[in-house]
Amino acid sequence: MIEVLVAVLVLGLVVTASLKLVALSHRGLSEVREKEIFLNSAAKLQIEIAQDPLNLFGANDDVSWNVYDMSSPLWLDETINIDALGFGDNLSKDLAQLRGREQRWRELEVKRNGKNLTLFLPHDPAAVSDDGP
Repeated sequence: MIEVLVAVLVLGLVVTASLKLVALSHRGLSEVREKEIFLNSAAKLQIEIAQDPLNLFGANDDVSWNVYDMSSPLWLDETINIDALGFGDNLSKDLAQLRGREQRWRELEVKRNGKNLTLFLPHDPAAVSDDGP
């Protein structure tokens, strides 16, 4: 009789653990599914913006996006005195040209259900934007 009770107890523990495992796997799969939908939406937006560079912001269903034109100087490090390293006059002239130039790119910020994703896009000279919406 005791053996039957122990067997029923073990069986109950196994069933409980398996149900817990099923619940955890279901939650994990739904999170992966949501992430997959989010990434697919962002990829579609990236293609749409490549085709229409003036499409700077919008919302579609539960996805919203903004495109920002960004820039940064090519030469930021003022602490290194390149002239003192003795590479010659040609390098100094090249660096002087670099100091006046900027690296430009675009950032696509996609939001869905409280989650954000930022994609970096190449600069498109045809697109004119001050700082986004």
